[in-house]
Amino acid sequence: MTTPAPSPPDRHHLRRAALALGALALGLTSLGLLAGGALDAGRVTTSLSAPAAVRSAEADDAYYACLDHEARSLVRPGQHVSLAGSNLDGWVTLGKVVGGWTDVTIEPVPGLIRLNLVTAAHGACQGQSVVALSPGRPLRTGVPPGGRSP
Repeated sequence: MTTPAPSPPDRHHLRRAALALGALALGLTSLGLLAGGALDAGRVTTSLSAPAAVRSAEADDAYYACLDHEARSLVRPGQHVSLAGSNLDGWVTLGKVVGGWTDVTIEPVPGLIRLNLVTAAHGACQGQSVVALSPGRPLRTGVPPGGRSP
């Protein structure tokens, strides 16, 4: 008795096997990428919670809280104000400080209080202070959280 010769695999089975191998390769690659991303996220979280990063974030928070306190001693929420000064850095910083609770423009508008960020003689907020230039009034300096003007 002779055994019949094996029949060659048909195209359907070959295509199915190739698709299964491709899906397996894609799945393993995706799993590897996800694992790599998780490891990277762990390293980023560790670096952001490092003592130096936490101290830097706390210093930034204190700086902006101090400037916010000074600005609120000069203008009230909802008030229209103009940002004075000639440097973009000061405008951006003041915009962050008062932009959420006042109506801000950088254009000089007659009659509006103009806020400016200046170097403070006594270093109220990490060496800076908010001042207000009001029409017909003397220059006013913001009151820092300690309650004393610089």
